[in-house]
Amino acid sequence: MKLSKSMSLIEVMVAGAILAFCLVGVLGAYASLFILADVARDTSLVSNAVQFEMEQLKKESFDTLDGYNNRLFYVAYTSSDYTNVSITTTAPEASLLIAVGKITVQTITTYTKSNIKEIRIVASFKSKNRVVGEDANLNGDLDSGEDSNGNSRLDSPVELVTLVIR
Repeated sequence: MKLSKSMSLIEVMVAGAILAFCLVGVLGAYASLFILADVARDTSLVSNAVQFEMEQLKKESFDTLDGYNNRLFYVAYTSSDYTNVSITTTAPEASLLIAVGKITVQTITTYTKSNIKEIRIVASFKSKNRVVGEDANLNGDLDSGEDSNGNSRLDSPVELVTLVIR
């Protein structure tokens, strides 16, 4: 009896199923990497805007910092071509909005002197029809249902905190 060196139909189908399973996994990972690249780009863009706002506050005099408490700022595209970005204190049209940032200034009292202020800037932003950060409706306020970690303040991956001393 002579043994056949060809593959049976079942062997070919099993090999094809294994190949298809592997290709679906690779293509799924590839698609996820595109989404992660967009989120990383948007995080970098908003982080730069928050850093810019922090640097502007560092230029202010110590006594005027309280005037910036609970101030909102917006990061938005300047036009519908989605190329240039601006930072404003007035709300842009919703289709151009990228992020909403909130500045909080808190006086820290030590030994009955109020000579330290904590400045905290947090920004929630849109990336691929998804909001990153706790401010789900991008209005700058912590509404009911938005505080996912229960600490009674807005949180986001884009957050800067600094202390300013008189």
